[in-house]
Amino acid sequence: MKITIKEIAKELGVSPSTVSRALRNHPAISEGTKKRVRETAERLGYRPNALARGLATRRSKTIGLIVLDISNPFYAEIAEGVEEVVSSNGYSLLLCNSGYDPEKESKYIGVLRERRVEGIIITTLNVALPHIQDLWQNGPPFVPIDWFPGDNPCVTTNNVEGARQAIEYLLSIGHRDIAYLAGPSQLPGAMDRVEGYRRALHKYGIPFREELVIYENSTAKDGYKGFKELLERGVKFTALFCANDMVAIGAMRAAQEMGVRIPDDISLVGYDDIEIASLLSVPLTTVWQPRKEQGIMAANLLMEMLKEKKKPLQKVVLEQKLVIRMSTKPIEGG
Repeated sequence: MKITIKEIAKELGVSPSTVSRALRNHPAISEGTKKRVRETAERLGYRPNALARGLATRRSKTIGLIVLDISNPFYAEIAEGVEEVVSSNGYSLLLCNSGYDPEKESKYIGVLRERRVEGIIITTLNVALPHIQDLWQNGPPFVPIDWFPGDNPCVTTNNVEGARQAIEYLLSIGHRDIAYLAGPSQLPGAMDRVEGYRRALHKYGIPFREELVIYENSTAKDGYKGFKELLERGVKFTALFCANDMVAIGAMRAAQEMGVRIPDDISLVGYDDIEIASLLSVPLTTVWQPRKEQGIMAANLLMEMLKEKKKPLQKVVLEQKLVIRMSTKPIEGG
């Protein structure tokens, strides 16, 4: 049974408005009355209506988080970091999963605005989409993860450098034909990694070959299909770089089914260093990036924006590093 303010007022023999103001710590109510109201409310099991309280105070004490794929542990760890900061600051978190779908992303931004969230943290597929531009111009305050929108504060890692490190490592151990299951071509971080791939090849005097790159790979299923597509095309490659660890896991599964040995036949590199990467039957060489820390930093920036009522012109770029494991090996005689 839900206890109401009227029932608390009846129990104490005071007016409902007195109870309401006491629960809101109104200065016109004596400390003694506030204490009696709080004790009675607790004894009866009263729970305030957050929506009504938000309408009264014009504050929802809620933050929205939109991620591209919550099934990917990378985004789950970002969400964990965001929630940690948000809850410690007395806010609630509304989590939305766009699934790489711009229409869902746009819908969720609308839903979060209707819920009167005080701020949004977002990983988006395409910074040029109309709903992202509208969010940028008309609010509420937001902090992007993994992309740079003008002078808005944001949190990211150096995707160009991370990809460059991975490809230069493969080149240094003799690989020259390096295929790439890249992320969606609209995704800012994914295209930065393509740029890092290009730079590493250029440094070694190796031309960029379009037939070695397949875009739109984001999930394990995509990695599975992408690996098979490369082999069906008859493309020659001795190493495979993947948009993320989930794509690499899917590619590894396809390789096993097709009798391709990792790393004896093909060296495999992922990106993110999610926990399972080190636990695979062939532990995965990958580019580590601070997943939870990105969520923590983004949430801290948003809290600063809400407290200061202005944008801190801060772009946080976190470091990444290559982690070498057993899924890669040198080319013999290379």
